[in-house]
Amino acid sequence: MIQTDTIPTELYTRLGYLFYAMAIADGSIESAEIKKLKQAIKERWLPVEESLDEFGSPAAFQIISVFDWLEAKQIYADEAYDAFAIFFNKNRQLVNAAMRENILQTAVDISLAFRGENKNEHAFVENLKKLLYKKP
Repeated sequence: MIQTDTIPTELYTRLGYLFYAMAIADGSIESAEIKKLKQAIKERWLPVEESLDEFGSPAAFQIISVFDWLEAKQIYADEAYDAFAIFFNKNRQLVNAAMRENILQTAVDISLAFRGENKNEHAFVENLKKLLYKKP
């Protein structure tokens, strides 16, 4: 693994906001959603991530750290989503096609983790698709 600047760490921080917003979109976070997020980090994010955070850990672990912090603070879904969207719109060049697919698939996995996708989660996924794939 190689040490990189803070941009990748900030991206993973903002992904923590996004995936938290996905999990809380229906008003509560279920343990199955957290389990699915941790599985996605292990299977989808760590294999493609080489950068390290300031503590020498893979930067992708920032996702779950931020998720946990937001859950403890009980941040609103819209507030968390907006934090990701603002960062994403300013830094689209950091997110290639493969990463966009990882982002979308992780969000879908979280939405399906507990009793399938409900209407709030479906709307969230549709908004995320628009954000990720709209032309700047």
